[in-house]
Amino acid sequence: TSTITKFPDISQTTSTPDKLSTEQQEKLENYIKANLSTLSPAPEVLGGKFYLTEFIINGPDTAQISYEDGHNSFSAEITYKIQNDLAYLQNFTIISQNNQPYSTNTSSSTPN
Repeated sequence: TSTITKFPDISQTTSTPDKLSTEQQEKLENYIKANLSTLSPAPEVLGGKFYLTEFIINGPDTAQISYEDGHNSFSAEITYKIQNDLAYLQNFTIISQNNQPYSTNTSSSTPN
């Protein structure tokens, strides 16, 4: 017998993808999977490698994704366009880290 390995349920969408075809959704998802380490504004830590855990199309040009590196988990909203069957990412915004609102404030604790 042979077994089929399936990526953890990321193809399931909970909203209507409007005009995005299944093939276009797959292309966008594959692009994000292949480039997640460079797309994410937050770096991977402690030797972890980012992988996609959820991919939800919100509309004709937005999606929400979840991803992690084994140490930190993130949720992000992306905006994109599909042109000539290629996915072009326009914006990548982290919404939360480890189920907490994401802050880009990286204050240092240097003594005054």
